[in-house]
Amino acid sequence: MGERRPFAFLLAAGYTVALVLTMGLALALTQAIRPASDRDLVTIAGCYTLAHFAVLFVAIRVHEPESSLRSVMGLRKVSVIPALAAVALGAGSYPALARVDDFFSSRFPTDDKSEEVLNALMATPTIGARVVLVLVFCVALPASGEVFFRGFVYGSLRRGRDAGLAAAATTAFFVLSRFDFRAMGSLLALGAALAFVRTRTGSALASFLTYAAFYAIPLRPLARGGRVTDDGAYTLQEVSAGLVVAVLALLALQLTSTRSGRSVAALAMDEA
Repeated sequence: MGERRPFAFLLAAGYTVALVLTMGLALALTQAIRPASDRDLVTIAGCYTLAHFAVLFVAIRVHEPESSLRSVMGLRKVSVIPALAAVALGAGSYPALARVDDFFSSRFPTDDKSEEVLNALMATPTIGARVVLVLVFCVALPASGEVFFRGFVYGSLRRGRDAGLAAAATTAFFVLSRFDFRAMGSLLALGAALAFVRTRTGSALASFLTYAAFYAIPLRPLARGGRVTDDGAYTLQEVSAGLVVAVLALLALQLTSTRSGRSVAALAMDEA
């Protein structure tokens, strides 16, 4: 594996801006070709995923041309207990963060057109539509986001720096790339959780599991033909139980970071 070059915070910010611009351009082009594409979840997810991997490809070619792709993207093996803890963290944190989103959305409601587009994107009239929704939110979006932010960006910033500083910067770039003031609170908490998983396991695969489990919670009703759970539908008991699970998961990840052979090896690679 080739020698990795130092990575400046400003450079990471530049790639984040490039990501946002690439996503915007892809969406604009597809809508110019197909005006109704803004109501097509597959098209939007495709633009989102393509933008992440396109910018990632350029960044790797420029900064890591001789490095292992698997290493650059942080795709390292995870032991069973840290993997389960990562899943528990994502699933447990969703109800509380959904209520946070609902709080801000109720005070800053979207316009009628945006609400119509959102309802069209989340509609699941057929089994195929339900499968697509699950694949988009539990596979495509988490995978592309994690290999870019917790994989390449975090791994590049971590070299020669404190893990906490690299995690904080990665979280900031992650939130800014998805800027939505109604969701800033939940995005910040989610980004911090994903970064914590990365710093405790040394693997973007573990943070992918957290991200996928996070979105799996509102999609559970789809398995029995229901609708995606509304953000405001979670009770105080569900929020409290979820937070307890999330806290226990955080403790498990902290403890296993020095006791899991795979985590120790992966974290050593981040410091190399």
